Amino acid sequence: VPRPALDAVRGLYGLADAVTTGRPPPDGLCVVDAPPSGPAAEAVMESSDVCVVVASDRRYADASMWEMLDRGARRGVEFVFVLDRLPVSLEDQRPLLADFAGRLAGRGLISRAEPEAVIGIPEAPPGSPVPVEWGSGVRKELEVLADPLARRAISRRVLAGAFTSLRRALSETREAVVDVEVIRSRLIDARDSAYDLQLERLGADAVAGGLAGFGETIDTLSSDLAAVTVRRAGHAARDTSTAWERDVVGKPLLSADPGLWTHAPGGLERSRRAVDEWQDETGRMVGDASRWWTRRRVERAAADAISTMALGAGLDPATRRERSIRGRIDKMPGVVEEARGRLIEALQLIVSRDGERFSAVTGTGTGTGALARLILDDSDGGESS
Repeated sequence: VPRPALDAVRGLYGLADAVTTGRPPPDGLCVVDAPPSGPAAEAVMESSDVCVVVASDRRYADASMWEMLDRGARRGVEFVFVLDRLPVSLEDQRPLLADFAGRLAGRGLISRAEPEAVIGIPEAPPGSPVPVEWGSGVRKELEVLADPLARRAISRRVLAGAFTSLRRALSETREAVVDVEVIRSRLIDARDSAYDLQLERLGADAVAGGLAGFGETIDTLSSDLAAVTVRRAGHAARDTSTAWERDVVGKPLLSADPGLWTHAPGGLERSRRAVDEWQDETGRMVGDASRWWTRRRVERAAADAISTMALGAGLDPATRRERSIRGRIDKMPGVVEEARGRLIEALQLIVSRDGERFSAVTGTGTGTGALARLILDDSDGGESS
């Protein structure tokens, strides 16, 4: 392990300074004893050039060990394979060494399934340490790898492997990000289609007088129009959710937030405020446009009349008062149409904002939101790159 990398890994995971042996490791090598699996083992593997794999005849089928070896092989790490706790008899050792070598060759970790590719260490007698000479094979391998030429060759291979892994990871991430954007566009298109339909119908109703029946009195107008607006938002939310439920990616996103099936909470109050503000603005517009209102209550009556006419309702020409108000409104060309346009804009804005909840789930751009996490996590396959 290079010294700077060793210091960082040791400090992060609290590992021992080095392996203590009767003899120090060869010059140029720093040996770290890492656990067989887990974050510390992964960190050591990612910062090492050489890995001495010590397995026992009872544990070399451990899946976590093989996953770690595959990770190192992708980086181009040089391996020294050791099988310990073997029978003392060489005749009994050979089948175990041959089996382990066969597994290593099957995964491409060694070129040929030869028992000699694995260093065997017999199990020490009960209560006794392993004699130092039994580890001489490991020592010899490390001395060979410590040769400056060998070290440079290994470092070049590991560096090349690291770049290859990085390029592969970047390519996979790029493909996953493209997948996220394609899926996001598909889901947002379904959202836009549903909400655009309700916006169109809301505007058409306002222009055609379809809202004329709402608001039995001017005082209930805001509540009634707010209810209509929220129903439109609810229809759009339901249609969007129905489309998402049929989508293989949209369905799990939808199940995480069942509230998407209906309009957003607080929509009725927001709609009511928007209609109230529209009525107030209509009153200000009347006051600014006319110089002949002699009394405030007449001005207010005209504003209310314009609000009613903007919904497509007419005034009763039989009453003198309404004939007078209608005559004065006629002297302000386009005022009713302007009021109607502002009403349509205000109501449609409420419906549009209701649909923003779906963007919060899909994300507003590449690589954002719950959708990106879902797709990127799945494409990663559980492996850190």
